[in-house]
Amino acid sequence: MRNVKNQSFLFPILLCSTLLITACAPATVKQFEARGKTELTKEQIRSSFSGKEIHLEAADFDANVQFGSSGKLSGTSINGSSDNGNWNVAENNLLCLKWDSWYFGDNKCYQTFKDEDNRFIFFTQNGARYYTATVTNQSSRKTTSSRHKNKQNTSQDDFQLSSERSPTTSNSNRDPDRILRLARNCPGCNLSHINFKGAQLVGANLSGADLSGSDFSGADLRRANLTNANLSGARFIRTNLPGADLTDSNLTNADLRGSNLTRAIVHGANFTGTITKGAILNSLQGTID
Repeated sequence: MRNVKNQSFLFPILLCSTLLITACAPATVKQFEARGKTELTKEQIRSSFSGKEIHLEAADFDANVQFGSSGKLSGTSINGSSDNGNWNVAENNLLCLKWDSWYFGDNKCYQTFKDEDNRFIFFTQNGARYYTATVTNQSSRKTTSSRHKNKQNTSQDDFQLSSERSPTTSNSNRDPDRILRLARNCPGCNLSHINFKGAQLVGANLSGADLSGSDFSGADLRRANLTNANLSGARFIRTNLPGADLTDSNLTNADLRGSNLTRAIVHGANFTGTITKGAILNSLQGTID
């Protein structure tokens, strides 16, 4: 077995932008209501969103979304991938979004408020803050034109995409904060040669992703879904991988020195040339040949 030269792009994995946005902002519905804010009614939600393009941003989402007046959704992420779906307002004033592929096509509903800066804040049904929404003032024609342009000229990069798509990222336009957010839920994405040192990716869904040459040294990937992922030449030095699912993944020439793979699932994984010196391999589900 041989060592693999680290070819990762060097940038700190810090969530500065997210922290600056949310540090002083109410994180729950109760905190928001304590500031005198009231939940938008069904009519207010429809008039605020119907026929408009809205920029939606969350820890794992960053996209412009067209809320069609007929209840259709059309979204394009910050890096060019797209999806369609439906939206509606339930009788209990919940705004519900259901994408064809993003978020596995689950129907997700939110309480909606408006803050002092005329932004809309979406809270999950358990009261936790999720999306920040801003009207972009762009017409649907501009949105459609921009989307087609992005499909032609921009590599795709997103999360919760169907297996038919092949999202990738552009090396010249990689924002570390956004990439880390995407990496928490980015099956099939191209995230090769990225520096994820120390990243918190517990339970991340990176099934089928291209992570070749990336550096996960010191990262926390407990229970991460890495099935069918390309991890060739990746660095996992002292990486936390208990319970991670590595089924059918490609770990050729990867560096797992000092990593913790307790109860990791390794059925069908390719460990040719992989360095495992000092790795904790207790209770593996499968074998490392």
